[in-house]
Amino acid sequence: MDKMAYLPFTPNHFLVRLNLKAGGQTIMQLKHKAIAGTLESSDAQIILAPNDGGLHIDLTSSVYEQYGTQIKQLLQQVCHRLNIENANIRVVDKGALDCTLKARLETAYFRAIDQKVDINWEALS
Repeated sequence: MDKMAYLPFTPNHFLVRLNLKAGGQTIMQLKHKAIAGTLESSDAQIILAPNDGGLHIDLTSSVYEQYGTQIKQLLQQVCHRLNIENANIRVVDKGALDCTLKARLETAYFRAIDQKVDINWEALS
């Protein structure tokens, strides 16, 4: 399991640069740190933080031995679909289903870019 350095998660907002190149659309940047989810059983908490050196996923999971590889692949697929190329993603999984992990990452992404309206839901399916 590849590990990334401890991320300094503070109440301060971060500017997270994500390269978002979807069909000639404007390049979007995260406006602040984003958190989605909880630490309750059957859920996951996902935090996005700045990174200029590619995509790094730090996964802590109660089911890592059984599903760690599958969870990382799912998160990478969602990042690819959203065109997230440079970000640190910290995931604390408490046995969440794939659909929950997907929804949490999408929610963190949209919170980070402050997009609350005009979300293309069809593109997310």
